[in-house]
Amino acid sequence: MTETYEHSGISAEEYRKLISEVGFHDANDIGEFFDVDSRLARYWADGSTNVPVPVVMTLELMRHFSIPIDKVNEIIWKHYTE
Repeated sequence: MTETYEHSGISAEEYRKLISEVGFHDANDIGEFFDVDSRLARYWADGSTNVPVPVVMTLELMRHFSIPIDKVNEIIWKHYTE
């Protein structure tokens, strides 16, 4: 079953600003974090593909609550290693 999400409506410029503010450096970082191909992450950044709502929501929460990337990884991966 393929999951689909409505697009977030965020512009490529807003997305690039958001990922920078959160602390990501490039498409490889984004791809690894969200478990997507880095090519897809580049498409999000250049605006040729819409950014999924869950991706934007995650990034916005990280920015709003100043949650570092490493902390999110720690929280998420803790549940997979227990």
